[in-house]
Amino acid sequence: MYYSLKSQRLIFLRASIARRRQPVLHRIGVIMAIIHIVIMFLPGLAFWVFFDVFSGWDFSMASVIPIWAVMLPIYIMEPAQYYLALGIVGTYVSFLAGNIGNLRLPVVISTAEVLGVEPGSPEEGKWSQVWQS
Repeated sequence: MYYSLKSQRLIFLRASIARRRQPVLHRIGVIMAIIHIVIMFLPGLAFWVFFDVFSGWDFSMASVIPIWAVMLPIYIMEPAQYYLALGIVGTYVSFLAGNIGNLRLPVVISTAEVLGVEPGSPEEGKWSQVWQS
């Protein structure tokens, strides 16, 4: 396929902007995921601090480890499956907010079909941020 010099520069500029943007997006996503993990432990910590009720680490770990063992394959497979449709930011937002399969993914896929955006393209990743908002 033939591209003019102007369109080649434009393609290079878009790619370089995307490369510079990705580390920032990952940094923000990881920070938000860590904050989310801390928030998940707040109810238990509140019971421990304010009411002096703590079940002990052995009981806590005995109840959490089977759940983690069952959920680990899902935690690995789902981001890999949804990433192409949702993009970087959409993946982080979806896993923090939830309801991916019922709400976010169908909205992104149907809107991409209506607009004619190619699945898995950087443009779809950019637009999926807007569609999920």
